[in-house]
Amino acid sequence: MGFMPGNTMIGGLALLEEPISLDEMKRLVRARLLRFPRFRQRPRRPLPWPAWPLWEEDPAFALERHIHALALPDGDGDEALRPAFQELMSEPLPEDRPLWSLHLLGDGESGRALVLRFEHALADGRAMMAVIAALTDAAPDAVWWEPAPEPLQSPLLAATLGAYALATQTPALARRGLGWVRHPLYAAGWSARAARALGKLLFAPPDPQTILRGRFDGANRVAWSDPVPLADVKAVGKALGATVNDIMLSAMSGGFRRYLLARGADPAGLALRSVTPVDMRGQGDASGLGNWFGLVFLTLPVGVEDPVERLQTLHDAMTAIKRTPEAWVSLGILQGLGLVPGRLERAGVRFFGAKGTATMTNVRGPAQPRYLAGRRIRRALFAVPHPGDLAIGMSIFSYAGEISVTLNTAAAVIPHPEDIITGFHADFRALQRAVGADAEPVRPAEVPWQCAEPDLPSSPQETSIAA
Repeated sequence: MGFMPGNTMIGGLALLEEPISLDEMKRLVRARLLRFPRFRQRPRRPLPWPAWPLWEEDPAFALERHIHALALPDGDGDEALRPAFQELMSEPLPEDRPLWSLHLLGDGESGRALVLRFEHALADGRAMMAVIAALTDAAPDAVWWEPAPEPLQSPLLAATLGAYALATQTPALARRGLGWVRHPLYAAGWSARAARALGKLLFAPPDPQTILRGRFDGANRVAWSDPVPLADVKAVGKALGATVNDIMLSAMSGGFRRYLLARGADPAGLALRSVTPVDMRGQGDASGLGNWFGLVFLTLPVGVEDPVERLQTLHDAMTAIKRTPEAWVSLGILQGLGLVPGRLERAGVRFFGAKGTATMTNVRGPAQPRYLAGRRIRRALFAVPHPGDLAIGMSIFSYAGEISVTLNTAAAVIPHPEDIITGFHADFRALQRAVGADAEPVRPAEVPWQCAEPDLPSSPQETSIAA
């Protein structure tokens, strides 16, 4: 997929139980992260158009250009981490080198907080989980790998690897196409639904103008929730017949509603769209990195006052989307945008961005604790981008039995995203009360990373052709 322009940087924050030194991080990155060629490559467009950007070895690659220590004047506590993280999320990555950087936050020589920033073009959520699995261990006493071999500076090799990556994706598409040939009625039904999905994507009007919408001016604000036990979310879902994704999105819709009410806006009858990525790899290998996702426009029933009714409305909307090929249609559009000149690409991003209010991503992280060079990772978060004119990027991330929400907002539009997080907690507690769940109230976060995106049918046999 092409290199999407604009505000498309993802930021991961890992909090360790014990500090790690900058030298140790460099050794770990050299031994494990650099085994992924993409972390030594930069994007280049070989032809004006039509052509996807290629990845080439950076002839000036040096680890020191990507790994940095950042001293925090007030230590590495949460109060000091939030401004440092959002400042890094407001600083673009240089495009003349591989599109990632790692900052160790602490005293300048060691720290217990790591920020990994990377452009979405480098990897989507599913692919980044493969990177995290390779960078970390399931036990504290695991043996480090030997250093990665030096890359071969060969344009022919880079082109060959690119062709191989494309070839690995082709069989799945070929099998799907063969399925359509064998099932002509399904093919006809799918084509009709695809046309309707295309119409929805192209002709849906812009989202209503609210205080949640506005232009990105280059500065971000970041806030994150306190961790919510995943078992608590599943308990509410079991009682109400909803998924974890449904519950988290419904509670966030309630957070938006409370934010609007607190600022004198009337949310009655308001429905806002979220631009939600959907993993299209199925069970395929994600270690080749890159992007292989579609987008769906999910309606958030912000105007519904009752939390249970709001959850049911959102669940029904998501169920309806799962029966459509909307994600596949949008995948084709995204790939097409990667072929056109940059100006048209940016215009396309703005066109589709105007149809939503937020981007929302749900990623399933490791179910068990992971260790980084022997240090236990006690918390992991991801801040996702809000490209185009979208002012809100929201990520849901589960790790080691806990689930967290992180908001990355345009500072000029939403300067205090922590207020939305407070509303999220309040709405989730309302859902717990509705099902009689006995739980201690979650303290609203004082401060603030696809992969459990909603699964869509991937073959004719898994899809009903009934419209």
